Amino acid sequence: QIIGIVVADTHDNAKAAANKVNIEYSELPAILSISEAVKAGSFHPNTTRCLSNGDVEQCFASNTCDKIIEGEIRVGGQEHFYMEPQCTFVWPVDSGNEIHMISS
Repeated sequence: QIIGIVVADTHDNAKAAANKVNIEYSELPAILSISEAVKAGSFHPNTTRCLSNGDVEQCFASNTCDKIIEGEIRVGGQEHFYMEPQCTFVWPVDSGNEIHMISS
């Protein structure tokens, strides 16, 4: 992910400014499973998805259920969460009056 951007009037000034950037990282514990993520509260907000059909509580209350199966199921599907690096290449043209950009 992009952390910052350096803008300067010359390439040398941009390199000098970039060399003054200091980034500090904190090592965090690895979260390697869905259950660990839920326990740690480490997931994106507003991602609750519930698929339902019918009224389960009404079925239980009516005693008309042929079978009740209880347990836990895990589905390996997930939303895309890309780990690819993002990059942008920008260069001035027309004596600096225009900027061209390629971004991924």
